[in-house]
Amino acid sequence: MAQEERERPGRNFFDDLMFGARPEEEEQPENEEVSEETEMSEAQMEQTMAQIAAIMDTAEKLKPYAKHLAPIWDAIKKVATTKPKDD
Repeated sequence: MAQEERERPGRNFFDDLMFGARPEEEEQPENEEVSEETEMSEAQMEQTMAQIAAIMDTAEKLKPYAKHLAPIWDAIKKVATTKPKDD
């Protein structure tokens, strides 16, 4: 136990009891692996931004049709919200 205390300075029995033992330090991944993950996320971000742009373009093209369909939707909502009369 004395050897462990020398290996982990600043920690004692009380600290381990109250806060638990520190997790073992893992080896840091190589820089190449980190850069591959970063490149992957950048590619995903570009793809996501392209999809958002396509959705916005489609919405702009459909906007005139929405103006024509608004009265029909209002009529459908009015019929759907009216309560049937009990005969």
